[in-house]
Amino acid sequence: MDESPAKRIGIFVYNMSIQHYIKDFAIKFAEAGYFVDLFHKDWNVRPNFVDTNDFAPYKNIRFHNFTTRETRLQAIRRKYTRIINIMAISLSLPRNYNPDKIIDRDAYYRSMEIIKASQYYCLVGIEKEGLIWAGSVSEKQHCPLIYFSLELYIEDNPTYFRIYHLRDAERKYHKHAIATIIQDEPRARALLKANEIEHTNVLHFPVSAKGDIIKERTKYIRNKLKVPDGKKIILYFGAIEKERLLTEIVEMARNLDDDLILVVHGVGPKKYIDYLQSIACKDKVIFSLEFIAENEILNLVSSADIGIALYKTTNANDRLVAFSSSKVAFYMQCGIPMIAFNTESFRKLVDSYRCAELINAISELPHRARMIIDNYGSYRENAHAAYQRLYDVDKNGSGLICKLERVIDGIQSRSERYV
Repeated sequence: MDESPAKRIGIFVYNMSIQHYIKDFAIKFAEAGYFVDLFHKDWNVRPNFVDTNDFAPYKNIRFHNFTTRETRLQAIRRKYTRIINIMAISLSLPRNYNPDKIIDRDAYYRSMEIIKASQYYCLVGIEKEGLIWAGSVSEKQHCPLIYFSLELYIEDNPTYFRIYHLRDAERKYHKHAIATIIQDEPRARALLKANEIEHTNVLHFPVSAKGDIIKERTKYIRNKLKVPDGKKIILYFGAIEKERLLTEIVEMARNLDDDLILVVHGVGPKKYIDYLQSIACKDKVIFSLEFIAENEILNLVSSADIGIALYKTTNANDRLVAFSSSKVAFYMQCGIPMIAFNTESFRKLVDSYRCAELINAISELPHRARMIIDNYGSYRENAHAAYQRLYDVDKNGSGLICKLERVIDGIQSRSERYV
């Protein structure tokens, strides 16, 4: 980065909470000397997944949170939109919302007032609605637009009905974006094909974790759940939802060797949790149902012996997940070997670092877990090596900023030649 006055970047997050990878993304730019304006408008006031007070030490970060509590009318409209989307999809009818119908007008105008006061190096839209928000501002301010894609909510995704009305605006602004930030090449190919993008600068940025590798093992789970010292812990960590295959995982646990125990940690619908507890083998499964703060996650993960990273393989977002999952990054940072499905995404990881065992069916999990336990030191060493090479946000963030600057500065330089 040059020594001219600090560059300013705008980051837009809409209808989603601030996750650790968004927070780390903003902080990496601040640490590189940028002024960062982070604009946020969630659909409702919700518990924070991260501590946004972590922005406080950075005087060059301004966090503009425009989130308000959802009204009853807004909730009705949100549900109505999804119902109409389902009908439109079934009838192959388009649903092309204009940006001014997608982005809250108050949030838009407030962000415009802030943006107009300074010159911005670029605007980054995170996910579909963040892109539409940033894109509509970029159109007015003639500022370079960047699309940062986190999820492949495209036609093959079971939640496609939630975002169907956004697709036309997403494609429009993606075509205006000079670069696309996405986790890896397979996800980039899927996104560009779905959005009919022929030309863009693709910048890879895996979902990463912050800090050095964690060598010390904790007893967080053992102490909290009274797990005997003789038991090896297989950890499921994340949302407790049927879509995460937890029915099959809990049923599988009864076939684990006697020295292995499954710990299911997360939050989810009470009805489904009650069902899982009713089918669980009490000697083989323990549930941990408390929400934990961001600063406790690594303590939780580093107290496990094996991590589960199983996602459905029926859609691109869940299948191509080895470099887009927070839990994978945390497992690698803590040196926790994984069990994952045998997909192209995880094969690429395991071909370079034997940090996991890959399965074709959940019934294979007990046998693969035993393979890991019997050669544990090697798997753990490879997990740490994978983190240092692939999942360290300091390394990945610095590389991303350098690549992004080359793209933007190159385009601006070419434009200046023809002025």
